[in-house]
Amino acid sequence: MSEYQKITQSVSFVVLALNEQKVVEQVVREIHSTVDALINTYEIILINDGSTDRTGEIMEMLSRELTNTRVLHSATALLTTPKKSADRISPSLGTSTSGKRIEANSSPR
Repeated sequence: MSEYQKITQSVSFVVLALNEQKVVEQVVREIHSTVDALINTYEIILINDGSTDRTGEIMEMLSRELTNTRVLHSATALLTTPKKSADRISPSLGTSTSGKRIEANSSPR
């Protein structure tokens, strides 16, 4: 029996990547493995941010292989600032200055 109890709230993770073919697979697999062990209901949204390398292709492969994972492709770069990126993805969420997503009605710690 694990010493941790799984989180019961639904959680969404957003991974934005621009020309990250060398690391995107490892990063996404690590996120998926960790999240799957800790959270009951989750989704991992992979965003190919206009990459010109194989990042989007790798993300597509991962979305077919890993549960609760999907890909969005952006023709124009979202990676302007964390705040602008989060607002384009989900206007109801915000970001802290570190780029961490927070609830729009709460203040960053």
